[in-house]
Amino acid sequence: MCNCKHNGTAGEDEFSMNEYETMNEWELLPELEYEFQNEVTNSTEQKFVTSSIAQGKKDENDLTNDVFFKRHPELPRKPLSRSHPNFTKLSKEWLEIRDKLVRPILRSSPGRTSTPSPISSSPVSSIPGNPNIPPVEGPVKPIVGRKCASGKKCWDGPKSADIIDDDAPWNRPGNRSAANYVAVLDYFNPGEDYTKGTGNTIKKPSENPRYRQRINENGVQSTYCNIYVHDATRAMWANIPHWVKSGRTGAWNELSANATVDWMQTNGTSIGWFPIKSLVSFILQYRNNRSASPQINLPAGILQAAQQIASGQHDDPSLLNQPSYLAQRFANLGLPSVAIMKKTGGIGHVAMIRPEDTKKGEVQGGVFRPRSAQAGAANFSNNFLVFGPASIKSGIVQFHVHE
Repeated sequence: MCNCKHNGTAGEDEFSMNEYETMNEWELLPELEYEFQNEVTNSTEQKFVTSSIAQGKKDENDLTNDVFFKRHPELPRKPLSRSHPNFTKLSKEWLEIRDKLVRPILRSSPGRTSTPSPISSSPVSSIPGNPNIPPVEGPVKPIVGRKCASGKKCWDGPKSADIIDDDAPWNRPGNRSAANYVAVLDYFNPGEDYTKGTGNTIKKPSENPRYRQRINENGVQSTYCNIYVHDATRAMWANIPHWVKSGRTGAWNELSANATVDWMQTNGTSIGWFPIKSLVSFILQYRNNRSASPQINLPAGILQAAQQIASGQHDDPSLLNQPSYLAQRFANLGLPSVAIMKKTGGIGHVAMIRPEDTKKGEVQGGVFRPRSAQAGAANFSNNFLVFGPASIKSGIVQFHVHE
């Protein structure tokens, strides 16, 4: 749950966070610190994967499993258990095989398909009969929506339940575009004032119950920024979880906004989310030297987008050293991008960066402020990111991108 309170002022950091939070206890998953020494460019493995694809095997998970268990015949061919003493190391190796061996070969093969990793920081279950819908997570049964007054979709079930509507624009990696990105953000309908397009607040409730702000008898407001971000990223097969399983007890736990930020910092890269701050130096180097290489292993989609951004035209190239500007540019290329902020002793916030389809971001006080879509103290699908220039410049607000 993301609890935010509008402070009634305009300008810098329009939405302050109150100190109320009613969440289950949660436990951070193990930090993945292991650095790979294995080279996944082994020619034998390349030939093996290429041969398997030629024989009709196109599922990236199956291909990755084939290589992984060929390397580890001592392991039973089944999902890794978190109780395994080498779970962290082996999980990272599995991801390395997928990202650096299987996916590049699949991308060059016709008729490829793509599915998410079975080894993730949020255990999931599949949707029977419809492989196009992303897996669901958590103990709550999934829900489907209805058509609401605006013609958009609304959902009446538990906010912590995953959505499985057949008509949702489930958008996989490899099919990224600004138009597909916008279709996802708008489909989940955080709630606009349809006459003005200015969003809604507790005093002007959303038509969509899923993201509608609530206020209790004590006047404490609850909002649902993390639910919207989870829904949107899950639809793009880049799931930022709302539920995680405790590695100690196996119990499901919900992530608050602050816990989501912690989870992203600890586990995000393990499922393809990279802090944009870590990409700034490479983008600047690549702009000056097209042969420059990143100092970190990047998925091919992020690497190609970063190179495209670096070599592209910019009204103000000096903005390339600002993660907020790069987040906008990644989103404009169709890559899922988010802004996250942890508030120690208070309530954090998470939001989607929106492609500049109809309205642009702008520079305020030398700081780039991108477009955004969010649920929170105000719900909207196209407005400026709620954080002001000072918070963005200070680094309190962090930006992450997924291929």
